[in-house]
Amino acid sequence: MKYPFSISSPYLLSLLSISTTLPFTHAIPAPQIPGFTLTWSDTFSGAAGSPASPKNWQYETPLTNQNNEIQHYTSSPSNAHLSNTSTLQITPLHTSGTWTSARLSTHQTFHCPPNNQLHLQARIKLGNNPSTHQQGIWPAFWTLGSSFRNDGLWPQCAEWDIMEQVNGASINTGTIHWGNTSSPLAIASSGIPYERAQWHEYAVRISRVGEREEQSISWVLDGS
Repeated sequence: MKYPFSISSPYLLSLLSISTTLPFTHAIPAPQIPGFTLTWSDTFSGAAGSPASPKNWQYETPLTNQNNEIQHYTSSPSNAHLSNTSTLQITPLHTSGTWTSARLSTHQTFHCPPNNQLHLQARIKLGNNPSTHQQGIWPAFWTLGSSFRNDGLWPQCAEWDIMEQVNGASINTGTIHWGNTSSPLAIASSGIPYERAQWHEYAVRISRVGEREEQSISWVLDGS
């Protein structure tokens, strides 16, 4: 299955990279991961205040909010724009009684072939407001199966939540969703404590090496 990945507010994003064990090169600099070759990345370089590269990203602006969310996703630079320090800044705003935010997905999809590995990683810094000011805020970095773009069916498309941070808590949770609309299924980690207002590298690594029972999906925080 091929996966685009998505990000939603609020946080700073400094680097997204895709690495695989396939022999493929890419000119954009990114952290070197032993045993992997870089296939895609974005360092968010560009004029401050400009939107994320339309070559790499699409702004998701659904007409109907999902998951009972009260904010509206926009493509406005006020909700998501490049900074002057090579980061993508995603900011929720409350204007005239309405919350707005941003949700971006990669145009490209990524697939882990048999007998290979795939590593998806982002360097993210969350906001530092106290948790009392972050109730209902749920920044995330995740993937959806590419079939979602065709039929919109969830969780049939499958979902891997790489980073989810709920209500300002200093805990990161990784989750897999699958099944069907009438009986969705999920497996979630118990959560890993961390300092939420600092830069961290969040990743998921897929291994399709060996027999099926030897294959795995692993969550990685700051390299471990």
